[in-house]
Amino acid sequence: MIFWKIEYQQPPAVIRFCKRCKTKTAYVSSGQFRINANGKVLDIWLIYCCRECGQIWKLEVKSRVSLNSIPKALLKQYMENDIRLSFCCAMDVDLLARAGVEIGKTQFEVVGEALDFSKEHKITITSQFPAPVRVSSVLRKKLGWSSKEFQQAVREGRLIAQDGRNLRTCKVDKELVVLYRP
Repeated sequence: MIFWKIEYQQPPAVIRFCKRCKTKTAYVSSGQFRINANGKVLDIWLIYCCRECGQIWKLEVKSRVSLNSIPKALLKQYMENDIRLSFCCAMDVDLLARAGVEIGKTQFEVVGEALDFSKEHKITITSQFPAPVRVSSVLRKKLGWSSKEFQQAVREGRLIAQDGRNLRTCKVDKELVVLYRP
């Protein structure tokens, strides 16, 4: 069994209309939260900036939540702009989908041992975050294959997902097992 882990260098940019640029453009996470309190109710946003002009957009993380419903340690992380928490929020594809933005490309590395192409292998690919990255991109990057070589291996049945998913189109989940046959 071979284990590969996907490590993300940075969260994906989001694509949305910029009022200042007057076009769709990429916004990147600043890693900073904005918190607004109204009595005992909180709103929390993750701040994004337009790559072109610096225009700010706030991604709604929590809306109108009771102060008592957020654990003290988590609230402290929001208030101190915890980098891991901001990264997790920026990688949350469900949160981004609810905001109605397009998700841009994500930069990643695949860490793990190399494949011996002469043997059968069961490859377990894990990711800390479900992300907008195609499994085909992960496999091609780690195996050093072109798109054509990857397509041919899938067509010939040398690469298959253990759970039957289509490797050409499926996206990275928390875990996926791929079978390789020489």
